[in-house]
Amino acid sequence: MQEKFSGVQESSSNSTTNFNPYFNDSSSVNNMAMASQESSKELKMSASSYSMTDISLEQAVFRLREIENENLALRDSLRQNNAVVKKQYEAVSEWRKREMEKFEQTKALITALRAEIQDLQEKLLAKDENEKSLTERLEAVEEEKAQVQCQKAISDQRMLNVCRLAEEQGIKGFKEDLDIDRDIVYVSELDKEATISQLEEEISSKEDSISQLKSIIQKLEADLAHSHEQTKLLLEDMKSQQKLKETMEEENRNLTKKIMDTEQKLHQQMQSVIASTRKEMQVEQGLSKSTNTTQPSSEVNGDSTFFSFPDNMEDLMHIAKSLEAKQQEEIKQKDLISKVEKSNEEKQHLLQEVERLKTEVQDLTAKVNNLQAQLIEERAKNRETTDKMSMEYEQKLMAMAKNKPDSKDFQAASNTDDSSALRSQVLSLLKEVYDAQNKCSAAIQANTLKDTRIVELENLNDALRQEGAKYRQSTTDLIQQLRSINHQSEKAQAENMSVKKQYSMLQESFSKLVTDYKELQETFESYRTQTERQARYPRQPTRETMEEINRLTAQVIAADEAIAYRDEQIAQLRAEIASNSFSEEIHLLKFQADLFKSDFAAEREARTKLAEEKSKLQEEMEQLRELNRTLREELDAYNQRQIRDIQRRFDDSERQRRTPPLNTNRFSGAGWNVFPESQVPVVPRQDEDEELKSFQQYDCPKCSTLFPDIDSLQLHVPDCIDN
Repeated sequence: MQEKFSGVQESSSNSTTNFNPYFNDSSSVNNMAMASQESSKELKMSASSYSMTDISLEQAVFRLREIENENLALRDSLRQNNAVVKKQYEAVSEWRKREMEKFEQTKALITALRAEIQDLQEKLLAKDENEKSLTERLEAVEEEKAQVQCQKAISDQRMLNVCRLAEEQGIKGFKEDLDIDRDIVYVSELDKEATISQLEEEISSKEDSISQLKSIIQKLEADLAHSHEQTKLLLEDMKSQQKLKETMEEENRNLTKKIMDTEQKLHQQMQSVIASTRKEMQVEQGLSKSTNTTQPSSEVNGDSTFFSFPDNMEDLMHIAKSLEAKQQEEIKQKDLISKVEKSNEEKQHLLQEVERLKTEVQDLTAKVNNLQAQLIEERAKNRETTDKMSMEYEQKLMAMAKNKPDSKDFQAASNTDDSSALRSQVLSLLKEVYDAQNKCSAAIQANTLKDTRIVELENLNDALRQEGAKYRQSTTDLIQQLRSINHQSEKAQAENMSVKKQYSMLQESFSKLVTDYKELQETFESYRTQTERQARYPRQPTRETMEEINRLTAQVIAADEAIAYRDEQIAQLRAEIASNSFSEEIHLLKFQADLFKSDFAAEREARTKLAEEKSKLQEEMEQLRELNRTLREELDAYNQRQIRDIQRRFDDSERQRRTPPLNTNRFSGAGWNVFPESQVPVVPRQDEDEELKSFQQYDCPKCSTLFPDIDSLQLHVPDCIDN
């Protein structure tokens, strides 16, 4: 801030130093005015000391020569002032060249900014397309997830049916299977705990990222406050510079008024001296009426010579004001260039964030694709394995039920092999079911994480869009400011051209006045020689002299009218320039007020949006915590339920093993039944006669036990063969 303030002070000092040469050169004019005042005082003293009767012709001639010398001195001072004006005009032309170069640079900068804005818009469109494709992929993943859940429910139902049937029939070796299942459940619990720990780690990482975002937001708020303070200080500096400018303008006006007053006083004194000398000459020499006609011509000519200089000074002051205004425009352009540089830096930061988000989106898409491929493969494998195992199992059971060989050894061997194969297949199926459950739960958790990440990315995308809209608004404001500056520079160039034209016209009028003054001096010299000759040799004036005098008086009157018309035009032009400058200042102040208003409104909206986003993030974090807690509770409840179900089934199977089955044959010792199937009758109970009549088609080929359906028979056969 101190560097900026020093830069503003240096610019103000440079502007004052650039403006001072006019007033340093005007010191010569002040010296000339003081000299003219002193000479006029001396003339007054001399005129008061000499009376009408005391002055002589030689004294009058001497006084006229002194007046001529003073006029020559005034002419030299005018030449010096003209040289100063030429130098200032050259400086103005150089300044104009520099302004044109700066204007071209700003124009190139604007074109580059427009191209970059178009690139950003194209990138945003591409990002929107990527988001649409991601949403479509997520919908497909959700559909697949629903399908996987349905398949999981079907497999769970099948597993429950198999376990129920196994418990009803009391299959041997089911205890070992239950132990294996417990091990599998324990492993799945460990996997779930690992996934829960991973989820907690991800939540902690997200909390860290949220804290980092909060710190970044606080830093941005601090930067905004600092920038506001800097703008306030800059506005105060601008106000102080404006006050200095106003004081300098007031001082310059006072100086111009003083110069004009001194010039008018000097002119009046010169007129009074010339009139008194001519009257004395007329009285002493006794001239005719023709000499009286020359007096107004000389007076009018004197008016034209002396009133041209103050107009010249006013034009110089106007040029100085225009130069000062242009210097202020240079300062404004520098401020705009600094703003453009800041906007470029912000744009680069936004581009970096967009690239980072693109990389994250690409990583997420790759992960989603990998998960989809894994889900598809696992689903296909599960389907194939379940279909194969179910088909093989059913085929073997049907073959065992249909084929009843006579050789008992062959039947026992085949039954043992089939039972071991079926047991291994059932265990593998249970393992695959648990693996599928674990994978489904992991896929569901991954999908939830992806959903949360997609929501975060959508929020970031909305924030980036808002920042892009703000950046576009700032670029449009800068373009409008540059357009207004270009319009002001064009107006300043037009004013400069009008000032040049006025200056050329003033130079021409001054050269004409100088030539007229020389002609009048020559006529005065000729008139003086004629008066001397007439004094020596008095005679009547000729007709040619009278015509010449009349012609000169007519020229003088016409010159006076032209000068008056030119003064009126100059006054009108000055009034128009003042009104135009006042209206332009009002327009600029309104534009600045609108810009400040829009900036404050945008900052307020940004703060409200940040607060809303903060509250939304807090709510989402609370929801995630509640979901995590509920998921943990559900997992614990589910694990406890599974353990209870397994214990209950194990107890039921033990009870069924302890109680003998219905209608079993008695064995002699540990040997097999030697009686044929026809000699071992099945004696049902009297209460169950009617029920057994419908179940006679499902009986065991070895122990001839009746079963209600084929599933229970298929589960009973391996156990019976083993026993």
